[in-house]
Amino acid sequence: MKKNWLTVLVATLSILLFVVSMMKNDNTKNAKMEIGKSSMYSKKEIESAIKVVFKEFHDYPATLEKVWYEEDVEENKKMAKNYAAEEAIVLHSNFKTNSSSKTWENGFNPNANYSGWSWVLVRDNGGDWKLKTGGQG
Repeated sequence: MKKNWLTVLVATLSILLFVVSMMKNDNTKNAKMEIGKSSMYSKKEIESAIKVVFKEFHDYPATLEKVWYEEDVEENKKMAKNYAAEEAIVLHSNFKTNSSSKTWENGFNPNANYSGWSWVLVRDNGGDWKLKTGGQG
C-alpha cells in the first residue's frame, strides 16, 4: 500500500513540475504584434503568419519582444519565387537570448539582443503559412 501511495505522489509531482515549467517557459507571452498597412494581405492573414512564428519561437532560448509586418511587395514576391510558392510574407522580430547552454547550441550569443530578425513564410492556394527560414535581416 505504501509503495502505491509513493508512486502516485511521484507521478503527481512530476506532472506538476512539467506544467509549471511549461508556464514559465512561455517566451512569447509578452511579445507585441505590429501589423502595418498591406495591399497584399488582410490583418487576419498576417496574424496567422505571426502565430506560426510564435509557435516556432517556443523552441528558441530567448524571449520574443516584438514581431511586425512592414509590407515590401517586391521582397514578398522575390521570396515566393525563391521558394517556388504562390505567396510569401516576410515578418521581422526583436528578441533577447538567455544564458542557457541552448543559446550557443542554437548559434546565438548569450544575453544578446537581436533586432530585425527576419522570418520568411510561404503558402499556396491561400492555405496555411509554412515557415521557410528565419535569420538576421
